[in-house]
Amino acid sequence: MVKAIGLCSGVLMLIGLSVRVAAIPLLIIMITAITTTKIPILQEEGFWQMAHDSRTDFAMTMLIIFLLIYGAGKLSIDYLLQQKFKSR
Repeated sequence: MVKAIGLCSGVLMLIGLSVRVAAIPLLIIMITAITTTKIPILQEEGFWQMAHDSRTDFAMTMLIIFLLIYGAGKLSIDYLLQQKFKSR
């Protein structure tokens, strides 16, 4: 189920359709992944090992938050649809 949601949300974000809506499940997935996999590393091996292991997760989470706030931009289907309906 998580894989299907992640795949569908990723495809929507890739083509630029409903980017802000697609970012929400991905953000939930990333927060869950960080808390379930990195907290045990923090407890067992320390902060620096956890920080090293979670750098990709952190970068992806920051990107998802950026897209949630600012949207996809001018090279997206969302932007094209917005311009189409604005001109009517």
